[in-house]
Amino acid sequence: MGAGDGETDPRPYAELRDLALQAEHDGFDSVWVYDHLLYRFPDRPQFGIWEGWTVFAALCEATSRVELGQLVMCAAWRNPALLAKMAITADEVSGGRV
Repeated sequence: MGAGDGETDPRPYAELRDLALQAEHDGFDSVWVYDHLLYRFPDRPQFGIWEGWTVFAALCEATSRVELGQLVMCAAWRNPALLAKMAITADEVSGGRV
């Protein structure tokens, strides 16, 4: 949802939300987010991105039909029990679309 296009800054959340809503409107089956600290592309400046689970939860609430998923997760950042609790909470917020 945006980082893969080589931008040098994270997109504002409102833009990510609008992209997710547009994908939903256009009939996409799913929307995916990522959980990295930094992105590096050849010949481009390194840049940070938003925290993946926070954006994920917000998109769970903002959308109503598309399934949602985490494309990449840095598992070492979070205790497994906490990660499970986060996923269960996001699934509840989304109405079972995680």
